[in-house]
This record gives sequence, structure tokens and C-alpha cells, in this order.
Amino acid sequence: MDLTIRPVDPWDEHEMDVLQDLYVEAQRAEVPDSRIFSRAESVVALRPPEGGYFYDAFAAFDASLGEPTPDHMVGQVWTMGSTTDNLNRAQLFAWVPPRFGRRGIGAALVRHGEEHLRRARGRRTVVAQTWLGADGRSGYRRFPERLGYTLNNVEVERRQRLPVDEAILARLEAEAAAHASAYTLRTVVGPVSAELAQPFCDIYNLLHVEMPQGELEVEVGRRTPVELAIQDEELRVAGRERVSVYAFDAAGSVVAYTVAATGPADSEETGVDQWSTLVHPDHRGHRLGLAVKCALTRVLGERFPDRTFVRTQNAEVNAPMVRVNELLGFEVHLVEGEYQKTLT
Repeated sequence: MDLTIRPVDPWDEHEMDVLQDLYVEAQRAEVPDSRIFSRAESVVALRPPEGGYFYDAFAAFDASLGEPTPDHMVGQVWTMGSTTDNLNRAQLFAWVPPRFGRRGIGAALVRHGEEHLRRARGRRTVVAQTWLGADGRSGYRRFPERLGYTLNNVEVERRQRLPVDEAILARLEAEAAAHASAYTLRTVVGPVSAELAQPFCDIYNLLHVEMPQGELEVEVGRRTPVELAIQDEELRVAGRERVSVYAFDAAGSVVAYTVAATGPADSEETGVDQWSTLVHPDHRGHRLGLAVKCALTRVLGERFPDRTFVRTQNAEVNAPMVRVNELLGFEVHLVEGEYQKTLT
């Protein structure tokens, strides 16, 4: 197919409608019950300001049909990355509905995204994910491998059904409390307050270097309260809500956290996205990971009774967090491969 590839116009309402429809079609074809990002989330991501991350989207159009209007769209590629840290790498996502498949559209979009990252964003390492199937061996792994990507890490999505049995949750809360009596927990529904913003950023910025990253070279994050506030505003505009739990030591420092976000308001999404959980290295061994995740599970059941499950994703080698998730009833839902490529 003769293609025209150009940036997506996030202010063109019809173009955003078509972009969303094709994305959902392609994503559902790959994994029927996978996480679907809403149209509102896409609009928020593509319109300024950048809250510490850039999102650049490009659409492919069938050039044989004339001008590249939204109705001629056949696929899309997104690139994203931090604008404050780890400036050598970025992520890439490409979607082509099956009815346009096997015509080279996906490969052309990936190459376009790579060139954009290399020239416009100055990135040298590209990270991409693809479904590996429930057994970790099927799925779509041939596509990235054919384009020069190598498997760097295996990520497992697990889901926890809500509500969690009260007897199980109470037992786990008691177990965690017995080991974490020197710490206090605080649950926050909504934006991160001004008093918590910097302490939260301080521990969150350790995430990249503390979580398993395979062979990727990563550095400590540099997120600031300003960027955090922008993210909270983006959540509000997209109809989502942040849910956080913090653990404090005797000195009042944040030494562990877990954070999640409810599904968007303009979709049928009934899940909750578990974003990240981290315990400071100096405070491990006190069941703080279990403690904050128990508190999160409880507040989700109490404040969001319409939510039916929580999804989380961990590297398969992250045994401590996998164990905590399994205790809370998380079960394997799908397996994804994290691939990387060095641009020359």
C-alpha cells in the first residue's frame, strides 16, 4: 500500500474519533479484554503542556485515496518518553487493524516512529511491548524480532477481582501490621497534596533503578512536584482519579507507597490500574509492600464499589512483589514481552 504518514492533529475532533476507533479495533483483535485507553486520555496526552513526558502520535493514510483525511487512516504509531530523566530511551507503540494487515503498514509506522525518536527527540534506545500469549511463547513476537528488536524482559499482567474476601483481607492486614508496627499508613483519594508532593517524588524517583529492567541502562528519576501536579490535572480532565497509600517512618519520611488510578469516565472500563509500588531499600523486611497494598485494596472496595478488578504488571523475576500480589488474589492474565532496539 502507498502510504502517507503524518503527525496526528489532536485538535481535529473527527481525526481523534477515527484514531480511537482504529486503536480499539487493533487492540481488541490482539487481546480482546486488554486495557483500552480512552479517547479523553489520548487527547490529554497529545495536547500540551508536557508533564514530564512527551507523547507524539503519527497516523498512516492510504495515499491511493487522495488527501490524507481521517477517513483514509489505516494505522498509527505512538512514541513517548521522559523529558526530565533517562533521556536516551523512549517507548514505541504501533497499531494496525487486521483488515489492513500484512501490507507493510506496521513496519512502515515503526520505522517512522524510530526515525522521529532518533532525529527529533534524540533517543537511542527504543522499548516496545507485544503480547506473548498466555503461555509466553505464542502471540506476536515475530513482528518486533523481524524489525531488529530483541527480548529484554518478560512482563506478566495479573488481575485481582474486587471485592476481595473480607476474611482474607483482614488476615493479611493483621499479618502486615504485626511486622510494620513502627510505621504509619495514610490513604489519599485524589491529587497528591502539596505537603506530600516532594516526599512522594523523592521515593518515586527510585522506581526505575529499583525495579527489574533486564539489560536496560536506567538512571534515577527526576520527577518534580510541578510535573506531578500536571499529571493530576490530566487525570481530572480524563475523568480518572488517583488513589495512593503512603507509609511513614517514625521521623515522618515517606518510605513506601503504592498508587493506582481508576478507569476513565468516558468508557465502560470497570478496572483500576495499579501503577507502581515501592518500598525504600532501607525499610524492606517489614511487610510494608503488603501493608500499603492491603490498604489500597480496602479503600478501592469502600470508595469505588463499581470497580470489578485491579490490573498490575510486574517483571516475572520480581519475586517479592509477585508474592504480595498472589497473597492478595492476583492471577496471571497475560504475558507480554518487553523488546528493545538500539538506533544507529
